[in-house]
Parts: sequence; C-alpha cells; structure tokens
Amino acid sequence: MRDRTQTIRLALLVLDVLDAVEACADRGALRNGGLTFRPVGARGEDYPEWVRNLRGKSGVYVIRDRTSHEVLYVGESHTGRLHETLTRHFQTWRRWKGFWAGQYAKGHDPGLTYPRDRVEVAVRITSAARAVDEEARFITRLQPRDNLVGQPAEDVVPF
Repeated sequence: MRDRTQTIRLALLVLDVLDAVEACADRGALRNGGLTFRPVGARGEDYPEWVRNLRGKSGVYVIRDRTSHEVLYVGESHTGRLHETLTRHFQTWRRWKGFWAGQYAKGHDPGLTYPRDRVEVAVRITSAARAVDEEARFITRLQPRDNLVGQPAEDVVPF
C-alpha cells in the first residue's frame, strides 16, 4: 500500500510540474527556452493565427531562411506593435516611386523585406522594457546576415 501511495504522490507532483511549465510557456517565460520557427504563409494568404495574436504585444522576432536555416534578421518591438513590426518585413514597398523620400534619414527606408514562402519566424514575447536588450542579445548570439547593428565595422570601403 505504501508503494502505491508514493507512486500516486509522485504522479501528482509530476502533473503539478507539467502544469507550471505549461503556464510559463503560455506566458513566454521559459528561461533559455529554445526558439520555435514557424512558417508565415505565402503572399496573398492571411497570416496564420499565431502571427495575428501578436497584436498589442512587445517582443523579439527572428527571421531565417526556410531551407538553409540561415538567420537573416532579428528585430523587436517595445511599443506593443509586434504584429505590425514583424509583418512589414513581408510587404512589398514601392521604393522606386520615391514615396519614402524625406520620410526617413538619408539612406534609410522602411526596411528589408522577405518572401513569406521562403522564410520562417520565431518570436519571443517580452515586456516592453526587455525587448531592446533581448534583441541585442539575439543579434550577438545569432549573428543575423541582414542586421547592421552588431556587424563588424569595415575599415576599407570596397569600391
């Protein structure tokens, strides 16, 4: 009888731990939790529900090539606009029409864009106060191809 009671207590303890882990995962609070990359659909399709659920949230996102898994870009939103900040990378900008002239600093425009069907994205929800630091940590760790911040400075101009 004693072994059975111990087994039941252990099983209940395991269930409590699993419930706590699930609650942390729902809040995005797992320390050192791995990134889960997911597709964002193809051009013209509605964004998946997980992307739509980013509205009103702050956090960090990582865009990588779907085939090679090369990390392309790390970005953040600390203003509760994670959905808008992420999805702008999948829009087509009409740079050639000069619409953006005068709206951004010299040499800058709304940013890099990627074909939705060729990339996948991982998101880490954070507090607004932690988003910028978390982005810097990811840039340092992942060395994304297209981020300017965190790249080694070039001493020689190649042209």
